[in-house]
Amino acid sequence: MLSNGWTWKAVALLVFLIALLRRDISLFKTLLYCSVALGLSDALCAYVLKPFLAQSRPCYGSIPVRLVAEGCGSVFGLPSNHAANGMAVTVMIWKRLKSPWPAIVLGNTLLVGLSRIYLGVHYPSQIIFGFLVGGCIGYFLWKASLLIFSKPCRTPG
Repeated sequence: MLSNGWTWKAVALLVFLIALLRRDISLFKTLLYCSVALGLSDALCAYVLKPFLAQSRPCYGSIPVRLVAEGCGSVFGLPSNHAANGMAVTVMIWKRLKSPWPAIVLGNTLLVGLSRIYLGVHYPSQIIFGFLVGGCIGYFLWKASLLIFSKPCRTPG
C-alpha cells in the first residue's frame, strides 16, 4: 500500500480539493511546486542516474533474496525513485507548509523507503541515495522558486 503510486495520487487529489474548497492560492502553489519536484526527481532518477550508475536491485543480484513484492521492477535500482520522489516532495512541503504536515509527510516518506527494503526490491544504500537525491532536488527547487517568484526590491528614485 505504501509503495503504491495511487497513495500519492490520492494525497495530491485530497490537497487539491482542500485548496479548492478553501480557495487557498498558497496551497495551490505548494501542490504545483510538489508536482514539479516529483516530476523532476522521477525523470532524473529513471532516465539519467539509474542508467549511468547501473547498480542492480537485490532481486536481480547473484545472492538470493526473499522477495515479498509481486514483481521486482526495472533491473537498476540506484537511486530508488520512490525514495527520491518522496523526499523531493517532503522537502518542498517542509519549506512551504506549517506543522503538522511536514512531519506527517516525512514519516510517510521514511516508511515508503523502509517498505522498499522489506519488499526486497532495494538495498538500503539505494534508498539512502534516493533520499539524498530527492532532498537536494526539493531544496534547490524551493530556493529557485524563491529567486524566481520573489518580488524585486525597488530602489527609491
